Amino acid sequence: MQRVLVTVGLAIAVLCAAAAPLSAHFSEGTKLRTILVAAENGRLVAFVRAPAPLFFSDVVRNARAAAAPLATPFLVLERTPGQMRYRISLKALETHAPAWRARLESGLA
Repeated sequence: MQRVLVTVGLAIAVLCAAAAPLSAHFSEGTKLRTILVAAENGRLVAFVRAPAPLFFSDVVRNARAAAAPLATPFLVLERTPGQMRYRISLKALETHAPAWRARLESGLA
Protein backbone atom coordinates (compact mmCIF):
# COMPACT_ATOMS: atom_id res chain seq x y z
CA MET A 1 0.00 0.00 0.00
CA GLN A 2 2.78 2.42 0.89
CA ARG A 3 4.53 1.61 -2.40
CA VAL A 4 1.35 2.49 -4.35
CA LEU A 5 1.02 5.83 -2.54
CA VAL A 6 4.67 6.69 -3.25
CA THR A 7 4.24 5.76 -6.92
CA VAL A 8 1.07 7.85 -7.27
CA GLY A 9 2.75 10.77 -5.47
CA LEU A 10 5.75 10.61 -7.81
CA ALA A 11 3.50 10.40 -10.86
CA ILE A 12 1.59 13.50 -9.76
CA ALA A 13 4.86 15.37 -9.09
CA VAL A 14 6.20 14.49 -12.56
CA LEU A 15 2.94 15.58 -14.22
CA CYS A 16 2.94 18.87 -12.32
CA ALA A 17 6.57 19.55 -13.22
CA ALA A 18 5.94 18.81 -16.90
CA ALA A 19 2.73 20.83 -17.15
CA ALA A 20 2.83 24.29 -18.69
CA PRO A 21 2.38 27.17 -16.27
CA LEU A 22 -1.27 27.97 -15.69
CA SER A 23 -2.68 31.44 -15.32
CA ALA A 24 -5.90 30.60 -13.47
CA HIS A 25 -8.66 33.01 -14.50
CA PHE A 26 -6.43 36.04 -15.04
CA SER A 27 -5.99 37.46 -18.51
CA GLU A 28 -3.26 39.53 -20.13
CA GLY A 29 -5.19 42.77 -19.61
CA THR A 30 -5.84 42.29 -15.91
CA LYS A 31 -4.55 45.17 -13.83
CA LEU A 32 -4.03 45.32 -10.12
CA ARG A 33 -6.73 46.79 -7.96
CA THR A 34 -5.67 48.25 -4.66
CA ILE A 35 -8.09 49.41 -1.98
CA LEU A 36 -6.77 50.92 1.23
CA VAL A 37 -9.16 51.75 4.05
CA ALA A 38 -8.07 54.17 6.76
CA ALA A 39 -9.65 55.97 9.68
CA GLU A 40 -9.67 59.71 9.12
CA ASN A 41 -11.39 62.27 11.38
CA GLY A 42 -13.64 59.63 12.94
CA ARG A 43 -14.77 58.07 9.64
CA LEU A 44 -13.51 55.43 7.26
CA VAL A 45 -11.97 56.60 3.99
CA ALA A 46 -11.21 54.27 1.09
CA PHE A 47 -8.37 54.98 -1.30
CA VAL A 48 -8.92 53.09 -4.55
CA ARG A 49 -6.44 52.39 -7.32
CA ALA A 50 -8.03 50.51 -10.20
CA PRO A 51 -8.01 50.52 -14.01
CA ALA A 52 -10.38 53.12 -15.48
CA PRO A 53 -12.09 50.62 -17.84
CA LEU A 54 -13.48 48.91 -14.74
CA PHE A 55 -15.63 51.99 -14.11
CA PHE A 56 -16.59 52.69 -17.71
CA SER A 57 -17.47 49.25 -19.09
CA ASP A 58 -21.11 50.26 -19.64
CA VAL A 59 -20.06 53.41 -21.50
CA VAL A 60 -17.64 51.44 -23.69
CA ARG A 61 -20.27 48.77 -24.42
CA ASN A 62 -22.89 51.39 -25.38
CA ALA A 63 -20.44 53.31 -27.57
CA ARG A 64 -19.41 50.14 -29.40
CA ALA A 65 -23.04 49.14 -29.97
CA ALA A 66 -23.83 52.60 -31.38
CA ALA A 67 -20.48 52.93 -33.19
CA ALA A 68 -20.06 56.31 -31.47
CA PRO A 69 -17.49 57.99 -29.24
CA LEU A 70 -17.68 57.39 -25.50
CA ALA A 71 -20.29 59.64 -23.90
CA THR A 72 -19.52 60.58 -20.31
CA PRO A 73 -18.48 63.84 -18.66
CA PHE A 74 -15.64 61.99 -16.89
CA LEU A 75 -13.64 61.16 -20.03
CA VAL A 76 -11.94 63.58 -22.41
CA LEU A 77 -10.77 62.48 -25.86
CA GLU A 78 -7.17 63.53 -26.53
CA ARG A 79 -5.77 63.53 -30.03
CA THR A 80 -2.03 63.20 -30.19
CA PRO A 81 0.16 62.57 -33.23
CA GLY A 82 -0.56 59.04 -34.36
CA GLN A 83 -3.17 58.13 -31.76
CA MET A 84 -6.30 59.06 -29.87
CA ARG A 85 -6.90 58.22 -26.24
CA TYR A 86 -9.26 59.02 -23.41
CA ARG A 87 -8.17 60.49 -20.12
CA ILE A 88 -10.13 61.11 -16.95
CA SER A 89 -11.17 64.72 -16.40
CA LEU A 90 -10.24 65.73 -12.87
CA LYS A 91 -12.42 68.83 -13.22
CA ALA A 92 -15.44 66.63 -14.00
CA LEU A 93 -14.66 64.47 -10.97
CA GLU A 94 -14.80 67.57 -8.77
CA THR A 95 -17.86 69.06 -10.49
CA HIS A 96 -19.88 65.82 -10.52
CA ALA A 97 -18.56 64.22 -7.31
CA PRO A 98 -21.83 62.43 -6.33
CA ALA A 99 -22.19 60.92 -9.83
CA TRP A 100 -18.54 59.83 -9.78
CA ARG A 101 -18.98 58.27 -6.34
CA ALA A 102 -22.02 56.31 -7.63
CA ARG A 103 -20.04 55.12 -10.71
CA LEU A 104 -17.13 54.10 -8.47
CA GLU A 105 -19.40 52.14 -6.13
CA SER A 106 -21.10 50.43 -9.07
CA GLY A 107 -17.78 49.54 -10.71
CA LEU A 108 -16.39 48.06 -7.51
CA ALA A 109 -19.56 46.08 -6.81
